[in-house]
Amino acid sequence: MKYWLWLKKNWKWLLSALCTLGLSVLVVRARKAKDSATLADIKKKELEAVEKSSDILKDGTDEATKVFAETVKNSIEEAKRKTEIAENKREERIDELTRNSDEIDKTLRDLGVKELK
Repeated sequence: MKYWLWLKKNWKWLLSALCTLGLSVLVVRARKAKDSATLADIKKKELEAVEKSSDILKDGTDEATKVFAETVKNSIEEAKRKTEIAENKREERIDELTRNSDEIDKTLRDLGVKELK
């Protein structure tokens, strides 16, 4: 009964204390919700940035691989072409030497080189 009389007399104080407590709980929840939303936005932006940089890196790697493959292919083709040219020059030189063997022998005799038999 004492409590009931005290509550009847001081109900305004009790109500203001409960309202303050309720408002503080609501403010804390709102702040946590806002922080959670902000963190979710930040995490989403980070994931987008990582995906974008990953795509850029992948595209760059793919492009670099294509350029490297093209460069190797061109180098191989150039090496084949130069090998063919060198072989053709060698064959031409051999043909020239065999056609002009008499001239070479004469020049060597003039220089004093003796023929081995």
